[in-house]
Amino acid sequence: MFDFCITDSGELIYDNNSNNLLYLNSDDLLRQKCICRIKSVTKDWFNVDYIGSDIEKFLGTLNNKNTLDLIIEYIENALFYDELVEKNSLFFIPKIYSDKLELLIFIKERRSNNPIVINMEIDVVSGVKIKYDINTQ
Repeated sequence: MFDFCITDSGELIYDNNSNNLLYLNSDDLLRQKCICRIKSVTKDWFNVDYIGSDIEKFLGTLNNKNTLDLIIEYIENALFYDELVEKNSLFFIPKIYSDKLELLIFIKERRSNNPIVINMEIDVVSGVKIKYDINTQ
C-alpha cells in the first residue's frame, strides 16, 4: 500500500529529480497517516466519517491536565480506529505550560523497533501545530 507524500501542512511533494510526485509506503506512510488523523476533524474525510481527532473542540478550554487527558483520549480514538496503530504501540509524554500543551507521541514502527516520534503543540487558543518530527526527511 502507498500514498502520495505530503508536507505536514498538506501540500503534495514533487520530486524534481524524477519529475514525479513522491510517494510513501510502510512506516513513512504510517507516520503521515497518524499526523493527518491527529490534525484532522471527523467528517473531513471523503470515505470515512470517524477518523479525525477533533482536537479543535478544545479551543477555548482551560489549559490543564483534564484537557490534556481528553486530547490524548481523542488522539487514541483516531489512531486506534480501524487498527491503524495497535494499543501497545502508542505512548505519550505530556507537558503542560501556562500558554500551551505539548505531547511527544511515540508510535512503534512496523518494520523495526524504532519509534515514530511526533512532537505536537496544542495552543488552546490558536490550534494544533506539529513542531518537529525526528523522522522528517
